[in-house]
Amino acid sequence: MSSSFDLEHFIIEISQEESIWNLESKDYHNKIKKYKSWSRVAKDTLNDFDSLDETGKREKIIELQKKWKNLRDTYKKKMYYKVWPGS
Repeated sequence: MSSSFDLEHFIIEISQEESIWNLESKDYHNKIKKYKSWSRVAKDTLNDFDSLDETGKREKIIELQKKWKNLRDTYKKKMYYKVWPGS
């Protein structure tokens, strides 16, 4: 990920793809639809995504998935400590 990565734009793009974050979505467990959603997010957030070969695209998607997991987990942890101070 480059240093010019727009985190806010990334979060907005994720929010538009329910198959990525909404556990109650019928597409949440559909791997094909989820991969397509991640591809759209990657295309909209990474300038060079379209110029990559399939292996490069998969690697970038994996990087974005890790970034999303880290953001989600950090948010949950901060919210937990906000609700349960001193834990």
